[in-house]
Amino acid sequence: ELLGKVEILSSEDGEITVPARKLVDICREIPERADIEFFLNEGRLEIRSGRFRSTLSTLPAVDFPSVDQSSAEMTVELDSKSFKKLLDQTAFAMAQQDVRYFLNGMLIELGNKHVRVVATDGHRLAMSDLAQEGVDGPVKQVIVPRKGVIEIQRLLQEVESKVVVSIGSSHLCVTSEMFALTTKLVDGNFPDYDR
Repeated sequence: ELLGKVEILSSEDGEITVPARKLVDICREIPERADIEFFLNEGRLEIRSGRFRSTLSTLPAVDFPSVDQSSAEMTVELDSKSFKKLLDQTAFAMAQQDVRYFLNGMLIELGNKHVRVVATDGHRLAMSDLAQEGVDGPVKQVIVPRKGVIEIQRLLQEVESKVVVSIGSSHLCVTSEMFALTTKLVDGNFPDYDR
């Protein structure tokens, strides 16, 4: 689940669900910095920008699936560039379609004054550490799925400031001023990388 923000010049309150990929394709065709207007009329969303016109089918916003977010068990504030470097140094070693599903992701370990990320496909292993004050207490380990890791890497390219990483029993959330991304965790036991 990804929450993003964009500046709105004027609007009436409301919400609706539209096909995401089609909306992105339409917006890519519109010149950068051009104003885009949205009009909801009889269950269809009309998109206008200059002489451009397009319409999209819609669904009620209440039907949009919500991620069942568990309360955070551990939260840490990280420098976005340092966090992205951790992921970039390690992500190459993730498996892609291994039947050992817990290898198709990345271990994130918080605690004991460090953040550690580990990835392995069973043949090679990559591990990267970041010293982090304020991450005390017992070590907590979670496995983030491959798609979640790749999306976090992509989003962090746009961020200059801090990000907040929150871990619950079944979800990990990365939040910045620009976005909030929530991903489910992989339920499994990651290999003992120390061995």
